[in-house]
Amino acid sequence: MANSTNTLAAAGDTSTNRLVFGIVVDVNGTEIPISTDDIGNYITNGFNFKLPQPVHLGSFSDLFNWLSENFGVTVPDPKDLPSPLNDMVNAVVTLVFTVDQLAFHIPGTQAPANDKVTYNLRISGSWDQAKPIIPGVNVLKLKGGVFGVANMPNTQQSESR
Repeated sequence: MANSTNTLAAAGDTSTNRLVFGIVVDVNGTEIPISTDDIGNYITNGFNFKLPQPVHLGSFSDLFNWLSENFGVTVPDPKDLPSPLNDMVNAVVTLVFTVDQLAFHIPGTQAPANDKVTYNLRISGSWDQAKPIIPGVNVLKLKGGVFGVANMPNTQQSESR
Protein backbone atom coordinates (compact mmCIF):
# COMPACT_ATOMS: atom_id res chain seq x y z
CA MET A 1 0.00 0.00 0.00
CA ALA A 2 1.38 3.43 -0.88
CA ASN A 3 2.07 5.93 1.84
CA SER A 4 -1.11 7.82 2.67
CA THR A 5 0.87 11.05 2.99
CA ASN A 6 2.56 10.51 -0.32
CA THR A 7 3.10 14.24 -0.82
CA LEU A 8 5.31 14.18 2.28
CA ALA A 9 6.89 10.73 1.84
CA ALA A 10 10.56 10.22 1.18
CA ALA A 11 11.51 8.53 -2.09
CA GLY A 12 11.00 4.76 -1.77
CA ASP A 13 8.93 5.04 1.45
CA THR A 14 6.06 2.52 1.24
CA SER A 15 4.93 2.68 4.87
CA THR A 16 1.31 3.30 5.86
CA ASN A 17 2.23 6.03 8.32
CA ARG A 18 0.14 9.17 8.32
CA LEU A 19 1.03 12.65 9.43
CA VAL A 20 -1.59 14.02 11.81
CA PHE A 21 -1.59 17.71 12.67
CA GLY A 22 -3.87 19.82 14.79
CA ILE A 23 -4.33 22.54 17.32
CA VAL A 24 -6.13 22.79 20.65
CA VAL A 25 -8.41 25.80 21.05
CA ASP A 26 -9.62 27.04 24.44
CA VAL A 27 -13.26 28.14 24.31
CA ASN A 28 -14.30 29.65 27.65
CA GLY A 29 -12.20 27.11 29.57
CA THR A 30 -13.06 24.05 27.45
CA GLU A 31 -10.21 22.65 25.38
CA ILE A 32 -11.28 21.65 21.86
CA PRO A 33 -8.82 19.60 19.79
CA ILE A 34 -9.04 20.14 16.04
CA SER A 35 -6.92 17.94 13.80
CA THR A 36 -6.74 16.33 10.41
CA ASP A 37 -6.80 12.58 10.02
CA ASP A 38 -4.08 12.88 7.40
CA ILE A 39 -2.67 16.31 6.62
CA GLY A 40 -1.09 15.05 3.42
CA ASN A 41 -4.45 14.15 1.88
CA TYR A 42 -7.03 16.48 3.40
CA ILE A 43 -7.62 18.18 0.04
CA THR A 44 -8.56 14.91 -1.65
CA ASN A 45 -10.16 13.20 1.39
CA GLY A 46 -11.98 16.19 2.86
CA PHE A 47 -12.26 17.51 6.38
CA ASN A 48 -14.53 16.39 9.22
CA PHE A 49 -15.01 17.92 12.64
CA LYS A 50 -17.18 16.98 15.60
CA LEU A 51 -17.19 18.82 18.90
CA PRO A 52 -15.99 16.23 21.43
CA GLN A 53 -18.07 17.63 24.30
CA PRO A 54 -20.51 20.47 24.97
CA VAL A 55 -18.94 23.92 25.38
CA HIS A 56 -20.32 26.37 27.94
CA LEU A 57 -20.38 29.89 26.51
CA GLY A 58 -22.00 31.86 29.33
CA SER A 59 -24.83 34.37 29.21
CA PHE A 60 -25.42 37.66 27.43
CA SER A 61 -24.92 39.22 30.86
CA ASP A 62 -21.44 37.62 30.99
CA LEU A 63 -20.74 38.98 27.50
CA PHE A 64 -21.87 42.48 28.50
CA ASN A 65 -19.58 42.39 31.57
CA TRP A 66 -16.65 41.23 29.42
CA LEU A 67 -17.28 44.03 26.89
CA SER A 68 -17.37 46.57 29.71
CA GLU A 69 -14.21 45.27 31.44
CA ASN A 70 -12.14 44.86 28.27
CA PHE A 71 -13.38 47.62 25.99
CA GLY A 72 -15.30 50.07 28.16
CA VAL A 73 -18.53 49.32 26.25
CA THR A 74 -21.56 49.72 28.47
CA VAL A 75 -24.81 47.95 27.67
CA PRO A 76 -27.92 49.35 29.36
CA ASP A 77 -29.19 47.35 32.34
CA PRO A 78 -32.51 45.59 31.56
CA LYS A 79 -33.79 46.77 34.96
CA ASP A 80 -33.82 50.32 33.56
CA LEU A 81 -36.41 49.37 30.91
CA PRO A 82 -40.13 49.85 31.57
CA SER A 83 -42.17 46.91 32.85
CA PRO A 84 -42.92 44.26 31.49
CA LEU A 85 -40.16 44.79 28.92
CA ASN A 86 -37.52 44.76 31.66
CA ASP A 87 -38.58 41.27 32.83
CA MET A 88 -38.57 39.87 29.28
CA VAL A 89 -35.16 41.32 28.39
CA ASN A 90 -33.68 40.25 31.75
CA ALA A 91 -34.92 36.70 31.13
CA VAL A 92 -33.06 36.62 27.79
CA VAL A 93 -29.79 38.15 29.04
CA THR A 94 -29.59 35.73 31.99
CA LEU A 95 -29.94 32.58 29.83
CA VAL A 96 -26.71 30.57 30.04
CA PHE A 97 -25.78 29.25 26.59
CA THR A 98 -24.03 25.98 25.73
CA VAL A 99 -23.03 24.63 22.32
CA ASP A 100 -24.35 21.08 22.69
CA GLN A 101 -23.50 19.83 19.20
CA LEU A 102 -21.26 21.10 16.45
CA ALA A 103 -20.18 18.97 13.50
CA PHE A 104 -19.36 19.53 9.87
CA HIS A 105 -18.13 17.60 6.88
CA ILE A 106 -16.36 19.22 3.93
CA PRO A 107 -15.88 16.74 1.08
CA GLY A 108 -12.53 16.43 -0.62
CA THR A 109 -11.82 16.56 -4.32
CA GLN A 110 -12.07 12.73 -4.58
CA ALA A 111 -15.51 12.57 -2.94
CA PRO A 112 -18.48 11.12 -4.86
CA ALA A 113 -20.56 13.69 -6.75
CA ASN A 114 -23.45 13.35 -4.28
CA ASP A 115 -21.22 14.09 -1.25
CA LYS A 116 -21.90 17.63 -0.07
CA VAL A 117 -21.00 19.96 2.78
CA THR A 118 -23.03 18.97 5.84
CA TYR A 119 -23.32 20.65 9.23
CA ASN A 120 -25.07 20.41 12.57
CA LEU A 121 -25.23 23.14 15.23
CA ARG A 122 -27.39 22.97 18.36
CA ILE A 123 -27.23 25.53 21.14
CA SER A 124 -29.19 25.38 24.39
CA GLY A 125 -29.92 28.16 26.82
CA SER A 126 -31.08 27.61 30.38
CA TRP A 127 -31.64 29.53 33.58
CA ASP A 128 -30.32 28.58 37.00
CA GLN A 129 -33.92 28.61 38.24
CA ALA A 130 -36.87 27.44 36.12
CA LYS A 131 -39.50 30.10 35.38
CA PRO A 132 -43.23 29.40 35.94
CA ILE A 133 -45.05 29.35 32.61
CA ILE A 134 -48.28 30.45 34.30
CA PRO A 135 -47.63 33.01 37.08
CA GLY A 136 -48.46 31.56 40.47
CA VAL A 137 -48.64 27.97 39.18
CA ASN A 138 -45.44 26.06 39.95
CA VAL A 139 -46.42 22.73 38.44
CA LEU A 140 -45.15 23.54 34.94
CA LYS A 141 -41.99 25.62 34.55
CA LEU A 142 -39.73 26.62 31.68
CA LYS A 143 -36.02 25.87 32.22
CA GLY A 144 -34.72 27.10 28.85
CA GLY A 145 -34.72 26.33 25.17
CA VAL A 146 -32.80 24.76 22.30
CA PHE A 147 -32.22 26.06 18.80
CA GLY A 148 -30.02 25.05 15.95
CA VAL A 149 -29.56 24.39 12.29
CA ALA A 150 -28.55 21.20 10.47
CA ASN A 151 -28.53 19.60 7.06
CA MET A 152 -26.73 16.50 8.34
CA PRO A 153 -28.75 13.26 8.59
CA ASN A 154 -29.50 12.23 12.19
CA THR A 155 -27.15 9.24 11.98
CA GLN A 156 -24.23 11.58 11.17
CA GLN A 157 -25.15 14.01 13.96
CA SER A 158 -24.75 11.38 16.65
CA GLU A 159 -21.57 9.72 15.39
CA SER A 160 -18.30 10.83 13.91
CA ARG A 161 -17.82 10.46 10.19
